[in-house]
Amino acid sequence: MLYNLLLTPSGRPPQNISLQKQDIGGSPIDRIINSEAYVFSDLTYTASVTGISHEDISGMKFFVNEIRIDIDVTPEGSITFKDEPYGARIFLDCYGFAQIGIVLYADGEEVLLSSEYLAVMVPKDRRNDSVQRMVNYVYMHNEEFLNEDDMRPRILSGQQESGYKSIESRIVLMDRIALCYEENFRYFKANSRFKMKVCDSIDNFEKLQYVSNGTIQYIVQHPEQLRCVNYDSGIHYHDKYFEPKKTLISKSTYSFNIYENQVVVCFLKSMTDNICNMISMVSDTIKHIPAEQDETEGYVASSFFIYSGTKRILMEYEKKLIQLNNRYIMLYGAYQKVLNVTEKVISFSPEPTAILLSVPQYRQIYDAVVSWFQLGVFNLHREQFMLSFIKINTLYEYYVLLKIYQFLQKHGFSLIESRRCMYPFSSKTLYGNTECKNTFKFCSDNKTITLYFQPVIYCDDSRLINGIGLYRNTSISFPKDNENDSKGSYYVPDFILKIESNGTANYVIIDAKFSTVSTVKKYRVPALVFKYLFSISTVEKKDKILGLCIINGKSDEDTDSITDIYDRSMRPGDIYPQAELLTLTENNKDNNEEHMVLLKSVFDKYIFIKRG
Repeated sequence: MLYNLLLTPSGRPPQNISLQKQDIGGSPIDRIINSEAYVFSDLTYTASVTGISHEDISGMKFFVNEIRIDIDVTPEGSITFKDEPYGARIFLDCYGFAQIGIVLYADGEEVLLSSEYLAVMVPKDRRNDSVQRMVNYVYMHNEEFLNEDDMRPRILSGQQESGYKSIESRIVLMDRIALCYEENFRYFKANSRFKMKVCDSIDNFEKLQYVSNGTIQYIVQHPEQLRCVNYDSGIHYHDKYFEPKKTLISKSTYSFNIYENQVVVCFLKSMTDNICNMISMVSDTIKHIPAEQDETEGYVASSFFIYSGTKRILMEYEKKLIQLNNRYIMLYGAYQKVLNVTEKVISFSPEPTAILLSVPQYRQIYDAVVSWFQLGVFNLHREQFMLSFIKINTLYEYYVLLKIYQFLQKHGFSLIESRRCMYPFSSKTLYGNTECKNTFKFCSDNKTITLYFQPVIYCDDSRLINGIGLYRNTSISFPKDNENDSKGSYYVPDFILKIESNGTANYVIIDAKFSTVSTVKKYRVPALVFKYLFSISTVEKKDKILGLCIINGKSDEDTDSITDIYDRSMRPGDIYPQAELLTLTENNKDNNEEHMVLLKSVFDKYIFIKRG
């Protein structure tokens, strides 16, 4: 059966959106390039589902990016949106792409339907610049979170040992290797190492320097070459002397076709192959990135602001790689012409022979080759990571993660461990483990802080899984909790700070919302306070939950700020658990120091100040 959703924005033509019975598989970035459907962030909508008999439907749930939206459904199948935060503007907090989910109940069965990814069209305003700066910030700082065991090269001449194994570090190294070849070309042209090689050839007898067994054998087998001479030397026969006109001559020649020269030349050939593969991977990735759409009556595709920075960087890489490829092709041709070696595949570090180690020019090439292979297999993991942000909430969560991570390092906490924990679940759950590292342990003096990203709080003591001494203490759910929360088995906050000192552990729950302060206060705070302050307890009685911090990412103000939820307290700042809103945006270009000050103001009471 074919299902379709007819979406009608106010004052604009309706769009027919196809629905699948399950979430379409594969990477989102591989699918959005072919998607032509779009929605408007600030317009009101009505909808209807076609392809079903509405008389058979006993219930329906409607989701946008996994957030449930309140609806009314008429007997004819018309859907009216009445969600409190959004009203009928159901895509108001969407950015990048949106996906609609519908759950139908009919004849005791549950039918799950998902739409394709819909491009979100937004008005042109300063918020787009803020999002673009968030993307740039995440791109510049995300290397600590990518889950790669061989992230860092062991030896990389001229680069720091902590240099990330990204495409830019490879381009820098390739440029330096090419320069090394260019500077040493004169030496290899005039002074390359060689071996003496004996070659046999048929040539004039006068050039014979010594008689070998091969020479005698050739003369015996070719009597037609013999001629009579007037002097008494050569072959004496019947009072006459003979010598061959031509004979087999063995002579020594220089051969540059030695192992060391094969390494020098054939590595250049392998580099041209590597660069071509890199160009192909970069080009294919660029093709998958959505381009900027033409402005439509004041609206632009918000995905452009998420992806434009990554696309621009990749296009710069592509240009540099093409230039490097031309450079290596020229070097290979020049070296092969001079040394004329047999082709040899160089796919791993060469053997450290005496010549490669002792002759300075050979040693420079050898070190360059070794440094290249110690980089490992090339991939675009960092760029693909950036292209996974098709929804603003995911991007903003990583943005906040980086800010907290940077704050802890700035205030004297040294990272001692980072890893990816895989939280166990049944196959039916909607939860998905993160694609990057999600557990970061910091230490300073006698205090340890663990930053958890997308942690799971189960309904029992699950400290053995990832050391989180919290549990969900009730199956009661706040109205409008999402499907995961309403099952009463676990919670997944965006972040947890676990602060350990003197044998006790204190916890701070942190949630990130790409929304305005007013929206968060009016529609999000009650549910979050119920979930994370009332519905969670510590496993150990001596441990405490100190507070809840909600970080929001939308604002029309020039500066970011802190909002105390206890805005009618007789003792401001002295109510525990604490609860506050922290606005972190990129409305200004240079606001990192401001963010560090704000984060310190929030976390001071938890980390740095002792309570009585």
